Amino acid sequence: MVRLVDPLGDESLESYAKRLSEHIPKNDEVVLIGVSFGGIIVQEIHKLVNAKKVIIISSVKHCKRLGYSNPNYQYSEQLKLIF
Repeated sequence: MVRLVDPLGDESLESYAKRLSEHIPKNDEVVLIGVSFGGIIVQEIHKLVNAKKVIIISSVKHCKRLGYSNPNYQYSEQLKLIF
């Protein structure tokens, strides 16, 4: 499991995902699991890390499909990465 790190100011989602991906082992056995906004984050991380599987729970396939903007959901505490 990888613990979330605090976002930096106006950090983009892509930049935040890149910082998180630095804590993930570089092998093909990684399974990324994200709940809610964590599902969006693991999709971004998957662009940077080879994963055996990506599991998205109660989320959308892309952040543009949210349809609303709520700063309370910007960085969910529910991201879990299992490897």
